[in-house]
Amino acid sequence: MKDGIGKNYSSIINKESVSGIIRYLADNGEAHNVNLKGIVGNHYRLHNTMEALREAGLIDMEFQTTPKKVYRYWLTEKGKEIAKKLEEIEDIIKEP
Repeated sequence: MKDGIGKNYSSIINKESVSGIIRYLADNGEAHNVNLKGIVGNHYRLHNTMEALREAGLIDMEFQTTPKKVYRYWLTEKGKEIAKKLEEIEDIIKEP
């Protein structure tokens, strides 16, 4: 979405649950798809969000098919930088 001047406000950060996913990965190091379902709540949205995060260079992922289908996710260096900034923002929000 753009304003009248042409600045683009569309971002991966606008996607539902992105900050929660990034913060979870920062706190836990990695996650499987089942760990993140509680944050996103829906497999389809989780898959789309994780794919968008991967395309943005914020996460890496691994897919395993046996013994059952499992995705494993972790933050890239760029993702870790974003996680630090999100933590700073949370700290500002919590300030009295």
